[in-house]
Amino acid sequence: MDMATERVIGMRIKYLVLNMTAVMLLISGCAQPEINSTSNTSAVTEIQNQSYDVAQEQGRHIEKDLKMKDSDIKVNAQVIVTADQVQQGKLELVNPSLKEIENLFEIKYPLEKTDNGYESFTENNYQGFHVDEDNTFYYENSYVSTGHLDAETVGSENFTDQEQDVMDQYAESASECLEALGASVEIQSQDLEKSGEYYTGEIMYYETIEGVPLIESINGQKAFMETHIEMTSLGVETLQMNGGLWQVKEADPVNVLSVDQLLEIVSKAAEEGTISVWPDTEIDKIQLVYYLDSRSGDFYPVWCLIQDIDGMEQIEVCVHAVTGDVVY
Repeated sequence: MDMATERVIGMRIKYLVLNMTAVMLLISGCAQPEINSTSNTSAVTEIQNQSYDVAQEQGRHIEKDLKMKDSDIKVNAQVIVTADQVQQGKLELVNPSLKEIENLFEIKYPLEKTDNGYESFTENNYQGFHVDEDNTFYYENSYVSTGHLDAETVGSENFTDQEQDVMDQYAESASECLEALGASVEIQSQDLEKSGEYYTGEIMYYETIEGVPLIESINGQKAFMETHIEMTSLGVETLQMNGGLWQVKEADPVNVLSVDQLLEIVSKAAEEGTISVWPDTEIDKIQLVYYLDSRSGDFYPVWCLIQDIDGMEQIEVCVHAVTGDVVY
């Protein structure tokens, strides 16, 4: 087997590992038991006529212990609100088409239709894209790969000046690509793979709607929708949009619960045992995000209580920010 073929196989394995890692995080120690939805009609009535500006919650620091039957939820969290105006409504799936891919990327050989996408496969290289059953869009072009064998991963906190310059160039090119596709994203992490004198940039984003992160349900767990890009000096090597690319179809502004109201609801649910988290869970962030029901396209605001686990954000509790229902 030659090195080029090994690179193609390596990228395939990496794609599978990325998806398996996300699944394992959700079904391992990070996972939670099923949670019953809890209605809070009094909270709904209270917010219908209020002129509360949720933006004032941005940057608040909350320290509080929420009592559960068997343990506590320890809250030591910063509040994050990025919405200029909170909305709910419908999104539509707008994954890239064959024409858009051909216009955006240099196509080495004609792409042939497959069951779920288009591809060309030579003896040593692959180029193409497909859409999974969960709407995840995946593009790959091994022609621009500069190698992953024996690569050393360098995190952004350890970049040299030269490596930072390389990543800045990659990030700019990646942003131009995503903008051309109409994607709205927010950078979460940047790493470099160093293989000899060559670098591959790995950038992870949260998918957003007007600056507000999107979450979805994966195997019954709520998780952020992520976009991953691998860049080399020759172009985009891989592009993966978990859950697909979505844009607003219709939306209306809504009033939402305050953080204090949220904590009252969570505290009551914790005492009653209608939410379930692992003992002594520590909440690092309280964030207003949008939840997407990919079956209907409906989206609405939710307050999320989030725990940081080795650099990965795990949603522990999720409350509908309009109705006050505990949805997770």
